[in-house]
Amino acid sequence: MCPLLTAHPTYVGKSELIVSSPGRAPDQDAALVQGYAALFNTPENDRPVAGRQPHSDGITFEAKPVAASPILTIEATAGDAKAAEAAARDMAVAFRQDINAIHEVEKKQTLADPDIAIGPHSAFVQQSDQSGAGAPLQVQIFNTQHDLTNELQDLQLRAGVTTNAQQGVASLVLPAAGGLLLGLFAALGLSVLSTRLWSSG
Repeated sequence: MCPLLTAHPTYVGKSELIVSSPGRAPDQDAALVQGYAALFNTPENDRPVAGRQPHSDGITFEAKPVAASPILTIEATAGDAKAAEAAARDMAVAFRQDINAIHEVEKKQTLADPDIAIGPHSAFVQQSDQSGAGAPLQVQIFNTQHDLTNELQDLQLRAGVTTNAQQGVASLVLPAAGGLLLGLFAALGLSVLSTRLWSSG
């Protein structure tokens, strides 16, 4: 069967993530987002993320930075609007979790430093309770645990669905009708001209 007779529209679901690093200029986060998009769009790196969500069959994904901003859009293209929206949302969440898991490992490595003792019975907690001398260390630990530098955050997981209309038979009706009328007018014009030529002869 002709593809034009079976063409159907596809739908693109969008989810938006953002990098907002404290104390850093947005253009630096924007450059990082470019790298995250390239990482997502690399097939061998995308597979582990795609395997964690249930909508991979027949659905394609793409990550796009939003202009020169720290915003990253995850797009899912599917044959159904709801499926596209759900797939984009789930993929965005999965990608965020994968990226942020890397930074969580870095935090744990920092907090495992011998100079930073963590726990309810650690020396710095006892010292802080008695004299307040451990306060700077507590601040350092708190800041490390809650540091969002380089991490992806949810901006808008349901950022909308758009339609990609396919070039089907319906899209050819008006051009075909216009061409037919033009051909008829041209034929009538030639007929009139031919009659006049014969009459003048």
